[in-house]
Amino acid sequence: MSDIVIVAPATSLKTGGTMNLTVEGIISSLYAPIELDVSKVTFSVTPGEATGTTVDAKTGKVTAGTTVKATYNGLEDSVQITIVK
Repeated sequence: MSDIVIVAPATSLKTGGTMNLTVEGIISSLYAPIELDVSKVTFSVTPGEATGTTVDAKTGKVTAGTTVKATYNGLEDSVQITIVK
C-alpha cells in the first residue's frame, strides 16, 4: 500500500453533531482504493486544536471540529472538519 486517504461524509459538522470517518488504502493508480478496517486505523486530533473535539481512536467517530489524523501502518492522512452553528 502506498498511501491512505480519510473519507469524510462532509467537511463541516453542526455543534453537537457526529459523523463517522472511513479510511481507504491506495495501492497504485492501476487499482481501485480499498476500504480499510477502521479498528486497525488510529485516529487522533491535532494537538492544540482539540478544544471540544473528540474522535474515537478506533472507530473514527468525530463529535466536533478540528484536524483529524488517521494513521495506518506508518501511513498518515488528515482532514479538517469545521463546526457550523
